[in-house]
Amino acid sequence: MVYKLSSVQLLYRISGVLIILIPAAFYTIHLAQGNEPSLLINLFIFLSITSFYLYWKAGVYVKVYDKYIDSRLFPFPKVRIPNDSVVSVSIKDATPLGREWGNRGKKGRGNTLFLDAGQNKKCLEISTKDNFTLQLGINENSDLSWMDDYKLIIEEMRNGKAEGRR
Repeated sequence: MVYKLSSVQLLYRISGVLIILIPAAFYTIHLAQGNEPSLLINLFIFLSITSFYLYWKAGVYVKVYDKYIDSRLFPFPKVRIPNDSVVSVSIKDATPLGREWGNRGKKGRGNTLFLDAGQNKKCLEISTKDNFTLQLGINENSDLSWMDDYKLIIEEMRNGKAEGRR
């Protein structure tokens, strides 16, 4: 199952809709006046709709498996952490990014990767044996019911009982 932890705020999404609708309205008026469609305008509309779709879909997603956890800030590549290397999973306070969405890499933060799709004040922190820390920004209304099951999977792996699970 895929869990969405945070997403771009609704106000920014509505702004994105307006950014698409205004040029589309002018294009429709242009065509209604009997003008020929321009290849450049068609390309602009296509790229606008495509980029808006990616923007609307942007968010922090987590997939939990018995052997690993995948996390990703859409549309960026996913980060996969094997469950046997996880030391702790907890919810911590975090400083918001100060902009809509993005990631913080290793710059000045040691071995920490911070993924967020909003200006969240809390994060899900996953620490591993090799001192890597993954922090995932979470909205206040995020579904975190899977965390207890995930902690159980990690505990079973430590005790060697997870071989039969899929």
